[in-house]
Amino acid sequence: MLYLKEIEQSDGAEVYEMFQELPKSEFGAENQAYGMSLKQFENYKKKLIEKSKGINLKDNETQKINYVFYDSGRPIGSIALRLKLNKYWREHSGHIGFSIRPSERNKHYGTAMLKLVLEKAKESSLKKVYLQCNNKNFASQKVIENNGGIRLKELDSSIYYFIQLQN
Repeated sequence: MLYLKEIEQSDGAEVYEMFQELPKSEFGAENQAYGMSLKQFENYKKKLIEKSKGINLKDNETQKINYVFYDSGRPIGSIALRLKLNKYWREHSGHIGFSIRPSERNKHYGTAMLKLVLEKAKESSLKKVYLQCNNKNFASQKVIENNGGIRLKELDSSIYYFIQLQN
């Protein structure tokens, strides 16, 4: 069974291990949890939970809900939904960022994970979401396009998309 769950303080070693498997940096995306000790990860989860509630946001940060994507209880990937874009995030990332652990890639999890977070975006009354990915990240391009992504432009090494959720 595939599902999303907001990251929680009670998430244990399986979620920690998934974050350690996700690359530290890949196609411009950063995994800030990579290389953390389990104790450091506990503090990191606390900060993610605060940001999901709009608490302790720094300059240019906006409210962002972080989810873990599961298949039958096994953490497969991470996906974040930014509820509001400012100029910085409109230009550098968009509403959604995601990553699948390398051991679980090429199994169509990315498409399923994005579909589930698009439902969360609709529930949050978003009418359109913007996404960006590296022009060499063919897997992410396919995931976005499989979910109705329409290319807006290609600039430098990035492709910018939007997905219409509701009229």
